[in-house]
Amino acid sequence: MTISKWSGVAVSLGTIGTAQTITNIQKTSPARVDHNGAVFTNAAYVALQSVLGMSQVNNRVFRVASAEASPTSFALENENATSYDTFTSGSVYPVTFSYSMSSGTTVSASGGDFDFADTTTIHDLQRSQIPNLANPLTYSFDCFWDPSDTFLSQVLSFTRLQTLVALRMTFVNTYKFLVLGYVSASLAPTGSQGEV
Repeated sequence: MTISKWSGVAVSLGTIGTAQTITNIQKTSPARVDHNGAVFTNAAYVALQSVLGMSQVNNRVFRVASAEASPTSFALENENATSYDTFTSGSVYPVTFSYSMSSGTTVSASGGDFDFADTTTIHDLQRSQIPNLANPLTYSFDCFWDPSDTFLSQVLSFTRLQTLVALRMTFVNTYKFLVLGYVSASLAPTGSQGEV
């Protein structure tokens, strides 16, 4: 078992580039994406959006592995798609991580759990449920307040423009956690007497 600590964690935000059409996603391990467009390099990051059919990879960020120029294709690092639904259509976007947080003090997560649909019939003696839709995953960060911090000013810009961004957390042991979503921040300072 590898232990990760909330120490030395690099947090970065990435911007989403221009869409390229996906022609196929193979049900392999790792999943392989064929697309029309520029060649992605190994270890680059991509976002998959508007993916129909194989919804399991929709609205997610991945790292590129085993990239090929002809045909233009790449693998989604560590993504086992062997039991996923069959791909119909979708787009892939390059992701560029340009903004690094340096003032974060705490992080907390919520969401990701399922709503449940009731499947109890009048014949049952006990209620039954099946998983329905998952609640959105939300991350909250507390930061030192510094209006001159370029990361925080960029977050405020993303908030005001309601820009879709990628979030990458890189731990000291090189594990990475990737999320695609929106940021919301007022940058209003809070605190109490005597605190930093």
